[in-house]
Amino acid sequence: MKLKSPEVERQDYIDELLVKDLLGEADDAQSQYVANWRKRSRDNERYYEQFSQIWEQSKQLQRDSTLDVDAAWNRFRERVAVPEKLPERISVRRMHTFRIAASLLLLLGGFAGGRYWWTQQLTVSSGTQVITQQLPDGSAVTLNKNTQLVYPRHFSSGNRTVTLKGEAFFSVAPDKQHPFIITANDVVVKVVGTSFNVKSDNRRTEVIVESGLVDVSNKNQHVRVAPRERALVESAASAPVKAYSNDKLYNYYRTHEFICDHTPLSRLVSVLSEVYGVQISVADPEKAAMPITATFKNERLNDVLTVVSETLGLTVEQRASAFILH
Repeated sequence: MKLKSPEVERQDYIDELLVKDLLGEADDAQSQYVANWRKRSRDNERYYEQFSQIWEQSKQLQRDSTLDVDAAWNRFRERVAVPEKLPERISVRRMHTFRIAASLLLLLGGFAGGRYWWTQQLTVSSGTQVITQQLPDGSAVTLNKNTQLVYPRHFSSGNRTVTLKGEAFFSVAPDKQHPFIITANDVVVKVVGTSFNVKSDNRRTEVIVESGLVDVSNKNQHVRVAPRERALVESAASAPVKAYSNDKLYNYYRTHEFICDHTPLSRLVSVLSEVYGVQISVADPEKAAMPITATFKNERLNDVLTVVSETLGLTVEQRASAFILH
């Protein structure tokens, strides 16, 4: 059997090697391959241990089973590429081993089902509510409204990968051996242990870092983002652009607060429009750039606009469900 490179190996090929190794039928190269594969990750070692447990169970099964062992052995022989023509004289010990292998094969169907359950992809949708979801590694994710998160029931292989549509705040559990990866559109966000906000729609993806360091990449172009910084990807073809983040408005759906610290009025107006579902604009571009420092918590929109207008010397005009600041 010709060994395959790790890049193209399939799980069924690994299963074949594990069976041959347990049978004592693997050659030196195959045994070394199994040993290296086990050392590659904790998940691989855990998988091997589970496989070995099934092997031990199959020994008892083969002693008591009335199942068609010959048919099972034929299927096993096809999987591990045992030559069609076996020697006419086979030792009792070798035949005993073959029968155990056949019993083991009968259990592999259930084991494959367990592997499917282990790697099953789960989807969480927030709908009209803000929700918090605990992930298998202990990381916590707060999903804003109308957000979807897809993640595996158990993280495996060399990283922890999830897919995001919408906006969410991540508090990632530290694990230097297994990076945490978020895919949003074509943008990839990679971290080890940190907290940050990701907001993605059909036009742009924004990442704002609260603690730790975050690597944001798109089309083989990436930036490293530190606390109080943000990365913005405007389109599928554009490179991430890093800038200073001078407010905490991204946290409004978690804290129910609008915190401005010398924040441009245009930024506050944009967030208020999104949260309250109305159109708010500033008539004069120069006034839109005016900075505001204030905190609003669980206040009505009219009260927020009143404070803003009095603080900056503006007037508020309402037209149907739209507001214009002059």
